[in-house]
Amino acid sequence: MTTSAMPRLRRLLLGACALAASFAAPASAEAYRLQAGDVVEFTILGTPGLKQRAPVGIDGQIRIPVGGSFTAAGRTLEEVQGDIVENLKSKLLSVGADPKGDTIWKIIYPEEIALDIVEYQPIYLTGDIFAPGAQGFRSGLTVRQAASVAGGYNLFRTRVENPVEIIGIEKAYDGLLVAYVAAQAREIRLQAELAGDTPPDFAALASTRLDPSVAERFARTETEEFSNRVTAREKQRAAIRQAISQSERRAAILTEQQDNAEKEIANYEADLTRVENLFKRGLVQAGQFNEAQRAILLASSRSLEVSSEASRLEREVIDLRRDLEKVDSDSRLAILDEMRTTHVALLDTQARLREMSEKIAFFAPLSAGESRYEARPKVRIVRQTSGKAETIDADEDTALAPGDVVEITLAGSSETYGPGEVGQGAPFASSGSSVPVGSGTAAPASAAATVPATPAAPAPSN
Repeated sequence: MTTSAMPRLRRLLLGACALAASFAAPASAEAYRLQAGDVVEFTILGTPGLKQRAPVGIDGQIRIPVGGSFTAAGRTLEEVQGDIVENLKSKLLSVGADPKGDTIWKIIYPEEIALDIVEYQPIYLTGDIFAPGAQGFRSGLTVRQAASVAGGYNLFRTRVENPVEIIGIEKAYDGLLVAYVAAQAREIRLQAELAGDTPPDFAALASTRLDPSVAERFARTETEEFSNRVTAREKQRAAIRQAISQSERRAAILTEQQDNAEKEIANYEADLTRVENLFKRGLVQAGQFNEAQRAILLASSRSLEVSSEASRLEREVIDLRRDLEKVDSDSRLAILDEMRTTHVALLDTQARLREMSEKIAFFAPLSAGESRYEARPKVRIVRQTSGKAETIDADEDTALAPGDVVEITLAGSSETYGPGEVGQGAPFASSGSSVPVGSGTAAPASAAATVPATPAAPAPSN
């Protein structure tokens, strides 16, 4: 490479570094100022081994090789880089030795010095959030995204002194509600099986209290189970019908053989009468007479065997027809028994949900009428600006800055749920306030938190 090409290459490298820095910088109306806890990376381009990450210490300083310490806290990246460039420009740097053992010196040019932010001070989430605490900052991070990473909103966390205990209650309630909806889906499928081969309708299963995807998953599973069981019963019927058809065909063949055997016996009897008359007149020998008798005996034996097999096949067809009828009757009895078991499970789960609701009401009481939090929480951001804490009223789409402390508060709503929202035949009670549960969110508590109403017991159909 020629000497004239070196400045151009350095300009290109410097431009690339500046472009990378522009992508890494946090979104802000003004240049970001470094804080204690940020990590920068110092590089001298084209010099292997001279790349080092340096954290901004609590004293606000960064320490880099060949340069020493520089003040970084409260300053922009460009300001710090300017100090480093001023300190290192035109310095000679030892980069190794030539084959003769002489030291190789390199001149440091300003455009070869690069300084980038590789890690920002974390943000901190507190309040009604499932997993409060520190979280790594990423460029463009919003409150909504940070809350999602933290597991979503959680109204319980700030309402009790012991969050661990209420988390256990929340999870238990979530599990019970899932089990309740699963039993409802099974009962809807069993009712459809009892009614016939029409696929079950799970439209009534959807509920605002449960993540729709959970109810949809139960519906898909039970629909597949319904299809498999209907198919299995139809295959069983088809196998029995095929066995009946085969037995009937064999019976028809045996009937024809029986007719032929009876005709054969009649012929042998006529022949025996003729031989007997000839024997009495001395025209035939005794052996010929005995042979005619044996022929009748053999024909009669074959006819008896055919008749016995025909009777067996007749009984077999009768049994197979009875088995065909039992496919439906036995299936119906099994479905009714399963429905009774499912109904008992629903009642048991309902009782446990009521008990859990009372615990929720005890641990996290809300004022009258409050039953669930609003769709948009109240968000406040505490941000350090020029060494001073500034409180900012924000929303879920507000972009965050490194070091922000995000306070999230969920407000109650007077909206309540009406009856019949959970599943077929087993609505939630409408009195009082309800306990919504969803994926990644906790159930707000209420002094009158309701549970599913008692489902109707299955009644056998005629």
